[in-house]
Amino acid sequence: MDSTQLMTARNIEVMLAEGRIYANNEDFILAYALGEQALELAQKEFLETQEYEIYLFIADIHSRENHLDLVLENYMAALRAAEVIADPEKEAHVYLLKAKYYDRRGVVPLAIADLEMAVKKYEEVGNQERLAFSKEYLALLCRREDPRKSQEVYRQLLVYYQGKQLEDKILATRLRIANIDFELERNDQALKAYLSLLKDYAAKGEVELQATILNNLGVIEKRLGNMRQSASYFAEVTDLLNARQEELTPVEEIRFHLNVGVAYSNLKSYNKAREHYTEAFRITERTNNEYEQANALNHLAANYYVSGYSVDALREASAALQIGIREDFKDLQRTSYRILEMIHQRDGKYNSSKEAKSKYEEIEAIQRYNKETAFDLDVLTRNEDQIKKKIAQRYRRMEDDRRRNTMLAMKEKELSILRQEAEIRDVELKNQELERLRAQQARNIVERELEAIKQASELDKVTREKELQEIELRNQQIEKEKRQEQIRLLESQERAKQAELDATQSQRNLFIVVIFFFLMGIMGLIFSVNRKRKDNKILQVQQQKIEKANQEITAAKEDLEEKNLQVTQSIQYAQTMQQAFLPNEKLIGEMFEEMFLMYKPRDIVSGDFYWAKNQDHRKLVAVVDCTGHGVPGAFLSMVGMNGLNEIIEKEHALQPNEMVESLHVNIVERFNQQESRNKDGMDLTVCSFEEIGENKIKLTFVAAKQVVYFRHQGEIHEVLGERKSIGGIYAHKVVEFGQKEVVLDKGDIVYLPTDGYIDQANPERRKFNRRRFKALLEEIQELPLATQQERLSEALTLHQKDADQRDDITVLALKL
Repeated sequence: MDSTQLMTARNIEVMLAEGRIYANNEDFILAYALGEQALELAQKEFLETQEYEIYLFIADIHSRENHLDLVLENYMAALRAAEVIADPEKEAHVYLLKAKYYDRRGVVPLAIADLEMAVKKYEEVGNQERLAFSKEYLALLCRREDPRKSQEVYRQLLVYYQGKQLEDKILATRLRIANIDFELERNDQALKAYLSLLKDYAAKGEVELQATILNNLGVIEKRLGNMRQSASYFAEVTDLLNARQEELTPVEEIRFHLNVGVAYSNLKSYNKAREHYTEAFRITERTNNEYEQANALNHLAANYYVSGYSVDALREASAALQIGIREDFKDLQRTSYRILEMIHQRDGKYNSSKEAKSKYEEIEAIQRYNKETAFDLDVLTRNEDQIKKKIAQRYRRMEDDRRRNTMLAMKEKELSILRQEAEIRDVELKNQELERLRAQQARNIVERELEAIKQASELDKVTREKELQEIELRNQQIEKEKRQEQIRLLESQERAKQAELDATQSQRNLFIVVIFFFLMGIMGLIFSVNRKRKDNKILQVQQQKIEKANQEITAAKEDLEEKNLQVTQSIQYAQTMQQAFLPNEKLIGEMFEEMFLMYKPRDIVSGDFYWAKNQDHRKLVAVVDCTGHGVPGAFLSMVGMNGLNEIIEKEHALQPNEMVESLHVNIVERFNQQESRNKDGMDLTVCSFEEIGENKIKLTFVAAKQVVYFRHQGEIHEVLGERKSIGGIYAHKVVEFGQKEVVLDKGDIVYLPTDGYIDQANPERRKFNRRRFKALLEEIQELPLATQQERLSEALTLHQKDADQRDDITVLALKL
């Protein structure tokens, strides 16, 4: 139920509460208007449960206003709503209301048919109290139509009351069974039952019931010809009632005297009987109870008739008839006319006798006609069929509207998904363009750096060439100065012979200076050349080192790739082995009406595994999350699968709690966890599916640190497992698990996830979480399982985006 439906349901609840207040104040117009408004809201939002309540509310309003046909129509609509939501208890309640409706109208056969359906539905849901009530009602109605069937139902009730030790109910039911034997003149069975009941009621001090039983015993003995024993029983009735006379109310006192009179009549003590009839008549006059007054007069008339006093009998019968006609007591009129007929017949007044008989037969015919024409069974049956057809047509229209709305919603969702996919593609294209731009920028940066290195190299070259040119210029300058100096020396030899020695000395000094500068230039040139050679040699050594390092890196890369390939091939072989241990999906598909499996290892092999087996009319399924993932988790998963098979084949354990506890012991022993430091364990769910009746399946399961989801009656239910796992940190403990049971219908779906899906994080490190997972299941529960799997995968992809998968993921869905 989404938020809109929830809000609508609450509004409907308020409207019905307000409508009941109006109905209790007999303002039926406003109450009916609120009911119709609530019904329109419920049909608009497809709220069948609320429709059921509204139809019963409207039926109650029509019942108070005595609109009987409309009552039936709304009962039929409520029944259809209960069938749609698959609630047998609600169906049973409507059948019970329909039975009361038909019973009030005197349509006993249809009332019995509805009561039988109510009994069947209450048996289906196991509501013993309502079942017993329905059977009581059914037995009561069948007593008029089919006494033998009534007795059979009472016997079923007797077994139930004996199991519950309800003593009052047990006695009452035994008495009803005995009364039916009495009415059917099964004298031996009735006699035996009455004698047993007489002792029990005597022990409880139930005087009136003792008197009734004694009276019936007297009648039975009279039937059997045991007149003495019959008289004895009637005498006991008289004594018993006489002892209680002072405790009686006026009505009880009237009945007491009439019953005692009947007892004396059976004993042929007509005078004593007449005394009690007369006393009963006096009490009716004192209390002004005209019905019982006429009844007492009829008893007196019958007493006088059998005693041979026709005149007195005629007087009392005529007085009773006068009261019966005045107050319209048809049954008393019929009795009076019958007595008058017999009186006139015996006195030879045949015309009067014939007239009285005609009146008697007329009243009897009217009563029989009223009973027979109170209902026309065929007409009512056709009417009910027509109502069913009308309601079916209405539900077909509602279902068509629902399908159209569902299709529109699905198309809207598809468009939304397409829009999201288009947005994702746009984002991916933009990301690709950004990556291309980043790569281009990186290339540009590298190119600029290379260009800068190249320019620096060229600059260095130019600098060195410039230095060589400067040295060359200096040398040329020195040579030039040397030649000029030589010229000046040659010229000065002629002008200054006298100063030859001084000039020679000056020339020598000058020559020394020139030679010094020349040598300094030569040394600078040599230093520059040596420096260049040294730089070139250093560069060459560095290039050799870089080339050698590249060769070593290439060799290491090739070695690493080869080792990685070997490891990958080993893991892929481990994957093949793990898949050989896992059950074939086709096998699981044959066990259930429909299924899907989402199985996504984080690495090549998985620490999750699933397991299934058909064993002794049970379908056993497990979903397990082992400690770790990758190769260690896969190794542990194969140990777990092998352990489950051994538990079934050798220990013959079929209950989920026994299987989980045995697997815990198996893991602890296999890894010697009580002595070693091994802490490997498993979180798991083990389920048993067993058919327990038509369209009913019992799910028994144990969940250890896992969550079980199932769809039932249109809702997703979430059941949290126990907060402990098997193996590992629990190795030193005796681990016991309590299993849970739930009865599901065929067509329901069970979802078994590990925590990988729910705990998967997005780039912002936010988990998918349980609440969102349940909401997603509620959204997709009506879709085919294959489509549900696609939707789960899409939701996970949209949530995960470019974040790494953090754990193995398994989701197994099974349609019953």
